[in-house]
Amino acid sequence: MSWSPIGRPVRVGLFEHSPDAYSCFRMLPQKPCPKPGSEVEIVQIVMKMLDWEWEVVDTNEAFGVINDFGNPKEDGNYSGIMGLLADNKIDMSGLSLRITPDRMTRAHFTFPIRYFQQVYIIKRPPDNDFRNFIFASFTTEILSIVNEFETNSTTYSCNSISAPEPSPWLDTSDLLAARKTHLTYYYNMTLEGSSEKNVRRMNRILQYNPIIVHPKESDLMDEIKRGNVFYSTYDIEFLPYPGLTVIRDTTGIISYVAFGFSSNNKKLCHLFNEALLKILPGIPQITRAPGYAFVKAPEDTTIQVKKTRLSLNGHLEQLFYIYIIGVGICIVVFFTEIIVHRLVKLKNRQVSL
Repeated sequence: MSWSPIGRPVRVGLFEHSPDAYSCFRMLPQKPCPKPGSEVEIVQIVMKMLDWEWEVVDTNEAFGVINDFGNPKEDGNYSGIMGLLADNKIDMSGLSLRITPDRMTRAHFTFPIRYFQQVYIIKRPPDNDFRNFIFASFTTEILSIVNEFETNSTTYSCNSISAPEPSPWLDTSDLLAARKTHLTYYYNMTLEGSSEKNVRRMNRILQYNPIIVHPKESDLMDEIKRGNVFYSTYDIEFLPYPGLTVIRDTTGIISYVAFGFSSNNKKLCHLFNEALLKILPGIPQITRAPGYAFVKAPEDTTIQVKKTRLSLNGHLEQLFYIYIIGVGICIVVFFTEIIVHRLVKLKNRQVSL
C-alpha cells in the first residue's frame, strides 16, 4: 500500500520538455506510460522504490508555466518551476534544475544527476559529395576560403613591413552586434557570462538585437536552419538532433543540475536522496535509452572519408567528358592558329607588294 510522508500525495511539477518529459507523463501514476521522458522515468523509478503516493501537476495547465525553469524577477523571487517551489505550490520538480547558491536558499536539491555547460547550437554545414571527385573536388565555400587565405598571404608578402591587419574572423558577439545573426530560445533569457565585461556588452547588444523567442521546439529548429544560434545550457554528453552542431563554450560556467524540492520539504528531499543514490550509476543508461537523447561523438574522433567504388556510369563517364572537351579545345586552338598564321602571312604579302 502506497503511503506519503507528508500525509497527502507528493505534488510533482512537470511541463512537456523533450526528451526529459513527453506528453504521456500526464497519465502517471494512474496509467502506465512506456516513454514518459528520461527524467520523468527516473522520478517514477524512485517513487516505486519508496512506494510513495504521488501525483503529477501539469504546470502549464495549472499555473501557465511552460519552458521556464526559473529566472530571477525584480521582486527577488523566481519565475517558472523554481518560483513554484519557492512559493510551495508544488512539492517537487520532476525536471532537473540548475543548482546555484541563490537557488539553494529557496529550495532543496537532490544529488546532481547531470552537468551542463553553456553551448551554441547551429545547423551543420553541407557535406562534400566525394563521388563527384573530378568536377566537385571542393565546394564553393572551400574554394572561397582558399582564395581568402591566398589573398591574405599575398598581401602579407607585399606589405611585410606594414603593421598587420586585424583578424577578419568575428566571434558571436561581433556578429550579434552587426545584426548578422540572432539568438533564439524558448524565452527571453540571458545566460551567465565568462566575465563582467562580456555580460555588460551582451546586455547592450540584446537591447537592439533581442533574442528571438519561440515556445515551440519546431519553430526553434526553423530558426536554427535559417542560420540563427540556439544559445543555451545543454547536457554536453548529448546532441539534440542529427544535423546540428554543438559548439561548447570552454570559457563558460559548468552547472550541476538536480531535482528540486520546496523549502518546506527538506525531509522529503533527504528520503528521496537515499533512494536516488542507489540508481545513480544507471542514470546514463536511462537518459541514453532509445527515443531519448543521442550520444555525442568524442571530439578527438578521426572522421574517415567513406570509400567510393569507381563506376562506368559515374567516374569513367566524367573522364570521357573531360577527354572530349580537351580534344575539342585542342582542335579549336589548332584551327585558330592556322587562320591567324594565314592572315598574318597574307598581310605581309600585301605589304611587300
